[in-house]
Amino acid sequence: MKYCKNCGESVDENAKFCQSCGMALKQEVDNTIFKNNDSSYTAPTKAQNETTTLVLGIVGVSLAVLNYIGIPFVHLIAIVLGIIGLSLAKKDKDESKTYSKPGFILSIIALVLGVLSIILEIIFVNIYF
Repeated sequence: MKYCKNCGESVDENAKFCQSCGMALKQEVDNTIFKNNDSSYTAPTKAQNETTTLVLGIVGVSLAVLNYIGIPFVHLIAIVLGIIGLSLAKKDKDESKTYSKPGFILSIIALVLGVLSIILEIIFVNIYF
């Protein structure tokens, strides 16, 4: 049996208002998330390596760009950071079904720019030497 918190009168279990004083009754809310009436569904959690993946992507892209303005060999570090960022994003996606999309994209860009630097070096070395 439920009781009104305002006047203390007993109220029906499904009542939304007290019949005696008119006070709105607080309804119990089930906070469990269900998807397609499947009680085994759980909401995705935050990616464990979200910040790490983002930082690796930013640093990787920065190093790849530095190679294009004249600092040699930093594109190799960019490639390594891009690969690490992609593997961490994949690990997060496999474990928690979510990952850092900006970090994932920046890691791909770092990897592509680094590989492109290698290709351009090979082309220019063959042309000039």
